[in-house]
Amino acid sequence: MNEDFVKRWDRANNRLNPALEKVSGEFFTFKGKRAYKASDRVAKPGVKGVKVTNIYIVWVEDDRLFEIAATKEDADPLQDTVIKEFVDSMKFLSKSDR
Repeated sequence: MNEDFVKRWDRANNRLNPALEKVSGEFFTFKGKRAYKASDRVAKPGVKGVKVTNIYIVWVEDDRLFEIAATKEDADPLQDTVIKEFVDSMKFLSKSDR
């Protein structure tokens, strides 16, 4: 996971919906793994003046891409109690636990 990967991922994400307005993007450690967290905003389909915020947590392991995505109307999804509890409850198993 590096800057080149993130640029390609961002371009692919924007191609899916060109109306996305990128809010942030940063590398961070997610449950001990190097990951990228991005957020964007877009108008809610069919509802004038209302935007939704999307959050993506992306990481690569064993040449596989993993992504968690959450959406919340007019708020940061990671501040939503249910979404936050779900993300906080995640645990990665070691290869010996599989």
